[in-house]
Amino acid sequence: MRLNLLYLSLITFSYVSGQFLPVPQVSGAPFSADEIQLENPSPNVRNVLPMKTIAVYRDSAGRTRVDVSVPRDPTGNPNLVIDDPVANVVYMIDETNKFVRRLTFPSPRPVPLASERPKNSPALGLMFPRSQSVQTATESLGNQLIQGISTEGKRVTSISPQTPPGCEKNVSIIESWYSQELWLTLLQKHSNCLGEGSTHLENIRRAEPDPRLFQIPKDYVVVEQEWNKPPAKPPLVSR
Repeated sequence: MRLNLLYLSLITFSYVSGQFLPVPQVSGAPFSADEIQLENPSPNVRNVLPMKTIAVYRDSAGRTRVDVSVPRDPTGNPNLVIDDPVANVVYMIDETNKFVRRLTFPSPRPVPLASERPKNSPALGLMFPRSQSVQTATESLGNQLIQGISTEGKRVTSISPQTPPGCEKNVSIIESWYSQELWLTLLQKHSNCLGEGSTHLENIRRAEPDPRLFQIPKDYVVVEQEWNKPPAKPPLVSR
């Protein structure tokens, strides 16, 4: 696995390998939750996990933690990522080898206050590479309560002329329900000719997470990860 700038930029938004809902760095809005990912691929699609559970956390200072642990990510991405905008670093943690890659950002990252409230929900991504000939339509779905939290719904329908094998038409539909109060998408559904799936947050807790969740264990080896460099390898451990 190569560590590249795209992957790192997604990490700054608390994002691991495109597999879960973004958790932005926002101060004054602590929470923790379980993120449930469900996938129902078409019969011709292989190597897709039908279900994955991810624990997500954010403290009052805007630090975030993403723990991909049930099951472990088979793609080789780090299963635990801590993003600390206060220290301006990201920790990519290998719990098996007690090894941490620490990436320091070249410039400070401001953390907005939750009370500022975003003006718009984040843009919904396409399910296929962007093209000038892609036709996209967006519609509002109104408001609904999810676990007692007000959300705004949006549906984006995109049609691409680039049709995968086995598909008659490549139509992507993404439906998302976003909370301005938490700066979070609480539910997102997607579908195209390759299958369908959803991601949602369960057991949302608004209390301050345990501070130890954002700290590196003292017995872990920490190395500096350079930008645009392959990931540092864990030290050899005698068996």
